[in-house]
Amino acid sequence: MKAGDIIYLKANQPGSRLIRVKGIGLVAKSFIQSVIDDELSHQLIADWNSFYITVKWIVKDEFAIEIPEEDGKLTNIRAATFYEENLPFVQGIILDKLFNQQSIGQ
Repeated sequence: MKAGDIIYLKANQPGSRLIRVKGIGLVAKSFIQSVIDDELSHQLIADWNSFYITVKWIVKDEFAIEIPEEDGKLTNIRAATFYEENLPFVQGIILDKLFNQQSIGQ
């Protein structure tokens, strides 16, 4: 993950076509940049639970995305914790929510 990447937090029951999106944000600083800027000590790096990236959360209100039958098969990747979203239908909704939120706040 690098600065500028769009991420979203979601919840999804295995086999369900409903994705609950809990937030959308932009990566503000990558993990590597945090190490370079000396924000993470060597002791923290040794502890896997201390890894983090800095995110600016833009959309904080939960909403649901229903995936139509014709827009993709159910795969195990949707139930995964961390993955790149490749379904154009979902990408479009995430971008729409992100940009609409941006214009409302300005």
